[in-house]
Amino acid sequence: MPVRANVKHPLKHARINDNKKVFLYDDVYQNQRDIHTMPLTIKDVQQVAHLARLQLSDADLNKSLADMNSLLGLVEKMNAADTESVSPMAHPQDLQQPLRTDEVTEINQRELFQQNAPAVENELYLVPTVIE
Repeated sequence: MPVRANVKHPLKHARINDNKKVFLYDDVYQNQRDIHTMPLTIKDVQQVAHLARLQLSDADLNKSLADMNSLLGLVEKMNAADTESVSPMAHPQDLQQPLRTDEVTEINQRELFQQNAPAVENELYLVPTVIE
């Protein structure tokens, strides 16, 4: 079981795990670009597999290690992008939902439909009581 220790620093926190990896991040996660990660090891992948209750072969461990390190590299590249002047968006494409005008397009056929009903009162369908 890995032992974790939190080390306080005036500007940053450092989280150190059992592999002596250091992850730096600011106190309130305001600037995600300050995250620096070291590549994962086979032991890290084994730990993740254990937590996920997966039994992986050596080949699968090596493939997972490469995939995870590739993914973390992509995340680091994305975090390095300058997004200060970019406003948040709800959708990547600036589209407007076309709305139709709210008009009645069909005539009221309630009386026609209620002719086949066994019981109607005040233009409402009457149904038998199920629960007393």
